[in-house]
Amino acid sequence: MRRTTPKPRRPLRHALASLGLGVGLIACQAPTEASSLQSYTFGWELFNHRLSELGVRTLNDPAVEVALVGGTSTTAIVFEDPDCVSDVPCGELPVEDRSDVGVTWNTLESRTVVLANATLEASVSAQGSEQILSISLPRRASGTAVALISGFTLDTSRPLPDHARARSCYDPRHGWNPTEISVSLGEPSLAPTRREVLVPVHFGFSAGRTLEEMRTCLDDIVEDAVVGMQVQVTALVGEVESDVHEIHNQASYELGSSSFNPDPQPDPDPAEVQVALSGAPLVGWTSLSWRFHVEDPEARGAYLRTLQATLEPSDGIAFGHATNYSPITQTSGFDYIFHGQVAEVHGEVAVERHQVSVEGLPTTINGHGEAQYHRLAP
Repeated sequence: MRRTTPKPRRPLRHALASLGLGVGLIACQAPTEASSLQSYTFGWELFNHRLSELGVRTLNDPAVEVALVGGTSTTAIVFEDPDCVSDVPCGELPVEDRSDVGVTWNTLESRTVVLANATLEASVSAQGSEQILSISLPRRASGTAVALISGFTLDTSRPLPDHARARSCYDPRHGWNPTEISVSLGEPSLAPTRREVLVPVHFGFSAGRTLEEMRTCLDDIVEDAVVGMQVQVTALVGEVESDVHEIHNQASYELGSSSFNPDPQPDPDPAEVQVALSGAPLVGWTSLSWRFHVEDPEARGAYLRTLQATLEPSDGIAFGHATNYSPITQTSGFDYIFHGQVAEVHGEVAVERHQVSVEGLPTTINGHGEAQYHRLAP
């Protein structure tokens, strides 16, 4: 009869010591931090306008940086090129307007899930732009990668292409009337080095016509509009899971009896924008996309009054919304279609929610047409 010698058992104290060492290593790791965007609302106080600058950047402080500019009709500054000669009408109405802004965002912290953020910039025409964002991690990571939008900006200060400049004296710093604004994140992946996350990004923008004689110079070149867009992205890597929800809503508003008495354009009915959320501690956007004047046969662009993306996990609602409501300056009805994606993220991440709302922010720019961002804290 063959006898076998039992394998010596590892002393219990050694097993406990190893377990303690693993826990100790996790405890000794410095926490990583990041932020993510939850909701925002931008609007002008007096009238609807073209769009020159739109921006929100979330910070870990916690704080946010925001800007909203609508060209010379909000800054009273007119940009003219004395060397440009054209018979095409190109009028501006220099007045001042201020903006109302509301932002809700989350600051994140974790020792076990690696958090990091980065920003990607692109020049975007009507053909859109596809890019890959590389987010460097503070340390090697393993597991699943999730990406959330933590901020984005759009500015119209990009100069016209030479062939468009030869036909028009319009200065894009005065703004465009958008027919599309979108930014979407693709599926993130952890690089083989385990020190960076790669995130596909799609930017979309196109402009439409004003259909106004005084701005023929703009209408003649809308197909050549190019804007600068940025997206700020936060990556989470580790033992995390995400559930993605498709968001869709749309609205159409008639002008009403006249420009002096236009029909109201209310927010969507909360009952119609319900989302079946599971109660995850972190919920954020991975895609935001608006199309304006979709039903307009004349390819009209939007004179926007407000733009918002609202996500309220506690109420189970998520939607995008926009209006052009503006007694006196509203010249048409309005319609939009919004598509978005919301991700619920499950993992060992501490989430702290922040909110700020400010009325009457000045739409300040410098001599180069660059917007001044306002830093706001809760």
